[in-house]
Amino acid sequence: MFKISSPAFSEGQLIPEKYTCDGENAIPPLVFENIPAGVKSLAIIVSDPDSPSGNFTHWTIWNINPDIEQIKEGAVPTGAVEGLNDAKTMGYFGPCPYKGEHRYVFSVYALDKNLV
Repeated sequence: MFKISSPAFSEGQLIPEKYTCDGENAIPPLVFENIPAGVKSLAIIVSDPDSPSGNFTHWTIWNINPDIEQIKEGAVPTGAVEGLNDAKTMGYFGPCPYKGEHRYVFSVYALDKNLV
């Protein structure tokens, strides 16, 4: 099964402060497993479905080379493109819950081409 994980935190655990707006707002390290054959690029969307304003997008990044096995902490892979997040800034905007605990969903997509 194709999957994304982080050595900095496990599914269901709190995201360390370093990767939030209260910390360094650093991109967390990410690891890809079982990338399907024939994939031309990867895309990631990080969202907060518990945001009071609706599903808040914290990060969009695409055209990630599928030959990489990981994204290093704080790094944008060479050739990858970051988009506008819902904080109206380009790139990663770390979790920043207004109230209480929120879930953050890291979705990875295996694409058959690079996006324009």
